Amino acid sequence: MDRWSDCHRVGDIELLRAPIGGGKPTTTYVVTVFEKPFWRTVLTTKDKAEAQAAEQAMVQDDVKAQVETITPKPLKARR
Repeated sequence: MDRWSDCHRVGDIELLRAPIGGGKPTTTYVVTVFEKPFWRTVLTTKDKAEAQAAEQAMVQDDVKAQVETITPKPLKARR
């Protein structure tokens, strides 16, 4: 049974940190588009290729888009 040490909320995205005692943190890719005057989240995925494909599709439609990479830091085991 995995024990998740911490959960953070960034906008509408919940990021889970690596389990205590090891485990590799999972990178999350967030695709956002610019709708004046704000950036809006369109897609949140763990698959880098899917995020890049979504970004390219939006760029082809003359929409300002970007991919953000979020990699949580692993927590140290508590003593």
